[in-house]
Amino acid sequence: MVLAVCFILLMISVVLSRCLYKRFFNPALVFFGLWSVVFLLYELDQVFWDFFRPINEAAELLFVLSFVFFFLGCVMGAVPARVPIAKQTTRIKDADLRFLYHVVLVLMPLFVASIVWKYLILVRRYGNPFANLYQIRWDYVRGLLTPPLHLDFISTFTAYLIMLDLGILVVLHRNRKFKIWIVFVFLMVFLTDASVGGRGWSFNLFLFLVSVVFLTYNAALGNSVKAKHPLIIATSAVLFACMINVIYYLRARDPISFGRGLTVDTFQYIVADISSTGYFVEHPFPTGPFGLHTFGGLLQLANDLAGLFGKGFLEPQNTELYYADISSVLLVNTSTHLAYYYADFGTPGVIIISYVLGFISSFLFLKASCKRRIVDVQLAAIVFATLLFSIRGIHSEGRFFWILIVAVVLQHYLLSHKGKATLAGSRC
Repeated sequence: MVLAVCFILLMISVVLSRCLYKRFFNPALVFFGLWSVVFLLYELDQVFWDFFRPINEAAELLFVLSFVFFFLGCVMGAVPARVPIAKQTTRIKDADLRFLYHVVLVLMPLFVASIVWKYLILVRRYGNPFANLYQIRWDYVRGLLTPPLHLDFISTFTAYLIMLDLGILVVLHRNRKFKIWIVFVFLMVFLTDASVGGRGWSFNLFLFLVSVVFLTYNAALGNSVKAKHPLIIATSAVLFACMINVIYYLRARDPISFGRGLTVDTFQYIVADISSTGYFVEHPFPTGPFGLHTFGGLLQLANDLAGLFGKGFLEPQNTELYYADISSVLLVNTSTHLAYYYADFGTPGVIIISYVLGFISSFLFLKASCKRRIVDVQLAAIVFATLLFSIRGIHSEGRFFWILIVAVVLQHYLLSHKGKATLAGSRC
């Protein structure tokens, strides 16, 4: 039933794309296209392989409600936004791109230094990290290995802001060195993931990069998706899957063949969260302060600030409660966006937040398409990344999401008031 509803909404989104957005690429098409593929793989699993248990009727209903109200939000966000925004069309200038270039130059040394420092800590404790990755991973999961907060903050924040700026530069400036820098940043993130046997940050950044590049290409340039673009994404996804499978292979106590890991494990990695959502509907995440999961990043920031004065208010979470027992193959410690919304606000929260997410993504996309300012493109890209990441959770549960939004707004302020005058004589 869920796949049928998703596919119908995808077809409607295709028909409405020209009417609402004046182009084929749009938030609804991306969202329902992604989820149609994921649910198709889930149905294939249920018919042929049965890796994970089927979701219950309550979870199916939540998915349907979420998809329907997300679509309604997209429609409502597009219709009223077109007229007032379309009157203010602008163009990203060379001075704007020079400003982004200098921001990257300032942040890159901080990003690299934070990752090198983390590796030095690991080497001092474990020796060769890659030779002891199983033990490192086990210590990390049990909370016995916690990198210093300031290092995690610096590396995460700088990586995402650098990728936001490079994504625009590589599309609009067309300088080969920006492509090289993007590859370099991604490899550094891969290395820091590998340092603790994780794959999540590399996965997040890959989706984030796709969002920034496609938003810039379609919104800032006004170009439509071409036939070669899906091929580029598919090729990049295969290369990415090979990279993260290296981490999975190294951290396993009894490594399976690389080929099986690349195919079977990647398939399970995509499909598992559908079943885990069903599990977390039956066994919701533990409750706490208002919006503990959906807006966890804001609460973490507030807790960090309060902790400076000895007033921290968030209790440590029992990580065992975040594992879904849905398979005899493995335990799953991730889920879709619905598990977070449902744990905090129940079914009404799933409906309301899905609608708001659709409205915001549609509105920001049109704003970026019409006004074509860096700040609009980057905010829309952040929301698009949230749509893509919905198959693995939500970005708003992390500190970086909210800090990144503040950084984008601050960058826009500096660009508007100081950037053009200060950097007028510089070159990329």
